[in-house]
Amino acid sequence: MIRTALAAFVALAALAAGAAEQPVAFVADLRGNASIEGDGTLGFLAELPAGTRLLLGSGAAVSVTFAASGTEFTLVGPGEFTVSAREVRADRGAAPARRAVLSLSDPAVVARAARGTTATASLRMRGLPPPPAAAPAGPAPSPEAVARVRAAPARTDSDRVRQALRYEEIGAVPEARAAWSSILAERPDLAASLAQRR
Repeated sequence: MIRTALAAFVALAALAAGAAEQPVAFVADLRGNASIEGDGTLGFLAELPAGTRLLLGSGAAVSVTFAASGTEFTLVGPGEFTVSAREVRADRGAAPARRAVLSLSDPAVVARAARGTTATASLRMRGLPPPPAAAPAGPAPSPEAVARVRAAPARTDSDRVRQALRYEEIGAVPEARAAWSSILAERPDLAASLAQRR
């Protein structure tokens, strides 16, 4: 009886720990010196679980997007910030600016895009052309769906990143590839951040 209860407790604790590690947000833009406390340099498209502490140096700026809710927090250093399940709070430094942005219906698209974009970034850093766009795995997106994504305002780099992610999400592979290529060409710092993830 005690062993069964202990085994159930251990299993429940492991399940709770796994749930606590699920990402709640991701890095949609990054400029300057920023790191994750105890885990090193913060990277572009890094997924962040609740409880993550971000440390920003002077002049650094990070856009953290909560994909499911469509909320973005812009952090400016110097400062220390904590990611919770629904927001980012300043532990030290200026309070983050908050704004409503394009949400994603499938937050897992960030991890999939990061894997594919990392390879593209690595090629770009070596001066090689990206491979041709692969055919979508599912049915082609409707022209209306592509037009809706294209019409979404993309005033900032983080807006453009979310737009590229939406193209990925709907299966518009050529549009996603073109969006990522444009972002990485204009922001070699983001390409370098992705290339370091390999």
